[in-house]
Amino acid sequence: MMRPGTAREQRFRTEMVRKEETVRSRPLVLLLTLLLATGALPVFARPAWHQSAEQLLDTLTRKGGAVLPFELAPPSAPADVVATLGTVDGSFRLWVRNDGELVLETAQGIVRERPLGSDTAVVAGPPSPTVVRRYVGPPDQWQDPVPTAQWLELRQLWPGIDLRLVPRPGGFEKLLTLAPGRGTDGLAFEVAGATPRLDADGALALESEGGTVFRVAPPRAFQPREDGGQDLIPAAYWVAGQQWGVRLLAAPDPTRPVVIDPLLAATFVGGSGLDSSGMGRRLYMLLNGQPLQAVYTQSPTFPGAGVRPGGPGDAVLVALDPALATVTWATYIGGSGDDVVYAVDASILGIFVVGQTTSFSDFPGTLIGPGGGNTDAFIARLDSTDGTLLWAHRIGGNASVYVEEFRGVQAANGAVYAVGTTDSDWQAAGIPNGAYDTTFDRSGSTPPLGAPVVVRFDPDGNLTAWTYNSTPGGNSYAYDLTVWESGLAVVGNSCGVHSTAGAFQTSCQGGDPYGDGWLAVFSPDLQTLLYGSFIGSTGSDVALQVRADSWTTPDLLWVAGETDSADFPTTDNALQGCGNGGYDAFLLAIAPDGGGPSDLRYGTCLGSSGPDAMDALIRPDVLGLAVSAAGPVGPGWTPPGSAFFDDTYNGASGTVNDYLALLDVGGNATAPTVTVRAWSYLGSDRDLYAGAGGLDYRLEEGCEGDVCYEIYFLARATRQDGQLLDGLPRNLPVGPAGVLQPQPAGDQDVYLAVWLPLVWSSSGWYVPPARAASAQLTVVGQGTVRSSVWDWDGPTPLRFTQAGPGTQSVTVDNQRPFLNQLVWLAATPSTGWAFQGWSGDCTGTDPVVQVTVDQDFACTATFVPAGSAGADLVVTQLTADRLVATVRVANTGSSPAAASAVALRCSLTPSGGSTVATTTLPPLAAGQSVTVQLRYSCRSNYLVAVADPANSVPEANETNNQRAVRLR
Repeated sequence: MMRPGTAREQRFRTEMVRKEETVRSRPLVLLLTLLLATGALPVFARPAWHQSAEQLLDTLTRKGGAVLPFELAPPSAPADVVATLGTVDGSFRLWVRNDGELVLETAQGIVRERPLGSDTAVVAGPPSPTVVRRYVGPPDQWQDPVPTAQWLELRQLWPGIDLRLVPRPGGFEKLLTLAPGRGTDGLAFEVAGATPRLDADGALALESEGGTVFRVAPPRAFQPREDGGQDLIPAAYWVAGQQWGVRLLAAPDPTRPVVIDPLLAATFVGGSGLDSSGMGRRLYMLLNGQPLQAVYTQSPTFPGAGVRPGGPGDAVLVALDPALATVTWATYIGGSGDDVVYAVDASILGIFVVGQTTSFSDFPGTLIGPGGGNTDAFIARLDSTDGTLLWAHRIGGNASVYVEEFRGVQAANGAVYAVGTTDSDWQAAGIPNGAYDTTFDRSGSTPPLGAPVVVRFDPDGNLTAWTYNSTPGGNSYAYDLTVWESGLAVVGNSCGVHSTAGAFQTSCQGGDPYGDGWLAVFSPDLQTLLYGSFIGSTGSDVALQVRADSWTTPDLLWVAGETDSADFPTTDNALQGCGNGGYDAFLLAIAPDGGGPSDLRYGTCLGSSGPDAMDALIRPDVLGLAVSAAGPVGPGWTPPGSAFFDDTYNGASGTVNDYLALLDVGGNATAPTVTVRAWSYLGSDRDLYAGAGGLDYRLEEGCEGDVCYEIYFLARATRQDGQLLDGLPRNLPVGPAGVLQPQPAGDQDVYLAVWLPLVWSSSGWYVPPARAASAQLTVVGQGTVRSSVWDWDGPTPLRFTQAGPGTQSVTVDNQRPFLNQLVWLAATPSTGWAFQGWSGDCTGTDPVVQVTVDQDFACTATFVPAGSAGADLVVTQLTADRLVATVRVANTGSSPAAASAVALRCSLTPSGGSTVATTTLPPLAAGQSVTVQLRYSCRSNYLVAVADPANSVPEANETNNQRAVRLR
């Protein structure tokens, strides 16, 4: 094992590959979610079934970033408008009328959506915590404050159907709730001012003369199972003329409330060169739910940031929206040299980043000390709303030094602290305000390498104090710090640092190459060393992460790192012993009380049969950690039933995967306990590399009546080799559709994923599972279809290669895809054949298709003889007699048509309408027809028969599939 960070950084900086950058964006996304539960639905009362689903409905409502609320009864609006919603930049305004009509004003035009046959009551949600005041016109028209609502609910929009409207950044979202046994019959909107259109991926778009007004992601319906799993109910939009609606494609169980998938979103972020999340604390989730990631990039351009400043590589900070679909802002930090961010922290004071740079002539900001050695350390402060650089400092001593860098940063107690390593004499270089230890004496090493340094700035960037933590002889390094009210703790590795009487270990225990890990606790002004201890064994040990515990076990410091020794100190209640193979990760709880060996309150290792590396540790309310594991870890870390994403280690022996966990800390400060609440593997046969780049989470909590809840959103950033296999990605799982980059753009890209791993309510902890039930691929005709999610050795999820007619299925647990996983399928026709199109869960005629896996995944690829004109399904006869319809469908084309369906609809006009009956159609050869009968109930003017209503069969003519008969 090498010095943490050194070889890892050198490796990823020297590898580059060409790949076109892909950026996906949408002007406005509205997600339609169907919530299915039990009971009747009166207009104003909240029945028991709705109350049971309310918590989850509110959870969906709360997701997303900061938004303006609904304004109730705006004085300038017409009398029938009950609320309006707008954006700060004025890009759109929504008017909600008392009859449920929605009027959307955008730069592309004014669009009206009217629910057909609706008789609704508009009910306002609770007031928004965002205060809106209006001082317009004479004083008697002022509003201070303006009445607001966090959401609006259109109750009984149709019998048994509620609609909740929720503000979102840049738009709004629709959440539909269906009562038990209630289908989607009659659920239809009529559009004026734009034309509804279905896209190939199942999305709904409204197009006006000015362009796309908005685009709505494909609908999803969810139901939980008693065993803790979840069922997706397949659903789809339909469009008929100026009307659109949604239908369920399978019968739901009406007795269960709704949950959401654990994998909320995952995306690649990068350009055509090398992009890495590196090591250290480079990931932070902002208070508004946006992930903030620090990246080292060698790409010519980076998404959202434009052209790179220059030099070997630059640091870039990028903030993404919570759905990982767009870049909110991106800011380069660097100049003509090499610039690397090692840590990031965000607080009410702003965003603080630290690292190292060789941009000696043009790094932004000011220089402290002479600087200009092999590298200088830097610290910068940015505005958290838009990434504007507020101030930056480059800091360095003697110009002949080997390295100066900052590895950790935290803002607390009105100050900003940074920790790192320097190989120069700061006192001799005139760097002011030295504190506890200012003596640079590395006489025991040639060259004089490695003195840990702790630095204190005020929020305006003024250097107020600094101190070393080193003794003569031996190199020393510092990697992380944590700050609380009475002090700050720093960790690193060395046999040459200060210790204090009564510490856990007062002398170095270990040997080459790293000696021991160590822990130092300083006073907030850096004038006093309050506690100094080694943390080690007879082997080689490194302390990489430290977090203070001010929650369940106050006065404990949680320390994480790596050890290669079986005799590393642990406690009797350890989840796993040490010495499992190569290096193991470790986790300790230390009370800096001066009680000697009894200061160790908890200790455990985490390891596989290969070398494992601790990547990230987070706190306070739960412990979260990420480890780069070289194989399956011990059973104490993998309790059954609590894997939130992937319970299978992936890849061949020696391949590095992530192990992620959220840990519950119990007991007390004298005898703490650790329980694994939720855990997962993450990886493929492409190494994630040690020091992968960050872990963070966001907690939402609250109470609804007597029911209280906590919901964790876990984010992980890593990097991975992103090579492609025959045009298909061989990389980590991404999704759902619409994320920023569904596949890598370069040899190594940053990979960012957000999960919902853990929920707690009065009924206890809940860990949502992630696997789909099955996956199936069918080939019709002569051709080959290959699938790709990621490419492992041996049996792998969705490793489909079907040549010629036939069906392949995957049902084994560790080979099934993840819910919301994006899957690529590539169709290649045989000689003399042509690819006609996809059907089932895959649609369109593009030979390479991307599909999002839901509860059941089944796609069919159809190949036809080359030169054929294609299939063409036509309703050639429709009669209606005593509620029985007779429908004849013929294939008038020159190619065979795959199995499809015919639907009966009730309509006021000879087209469109609501579906009242469906039945399947068998495959039809060219010129072949079939007659079917369907029972129906219809009180409208027309009965309409539609062949292939889902457009699952590619046809030569998609506009001649309907026939109508007048009923009255």
